[in-house]
Amino acid sequence: MALNYDIREVVEEAKQDGEPWRITEALIWATMAVDMGAITDANAQEFTERLAMSAMVHGTILQRMDGDKIVDRPITLEEVRLRIGLKTNVTTTSAAAYKNRLARAMRDKATEQLRADLRA
Repeated sequence: MALNYDIREVVEEAKQDGEPWRITEALIWATMAVDMGAITDANAQEFTERLAMSAMVHGTILQRMDGDKIVDRPITLEEVRLRIGLKTNVTTTSAAAYKNRLARAMRDKATEQLRADLRA
């Protein structure tokens, strides 16, 4: 299924070319990573917390240059709040279901690492 989004209710500042749009676009895709189909005033903090949890398991959704190195670039609560009104066709899951999904991903990564260590 295609990812559909609606940003008509997002402030114009977050739709501008360059860094503002880059963050907005990343958050559109992030709705799938955090299992939340919209950013609202009521869920902006939870959305940001899920982003942070996902980053701990999978890495951040944005990177930046630091000299000649590429480093993770977390998205802040303030940046998420600027995108209140963003909607996608992603189904929102409960916090418990999301945490269970992340726990499975951590277990799978740990198992994969253990197998790699045993092969070495």
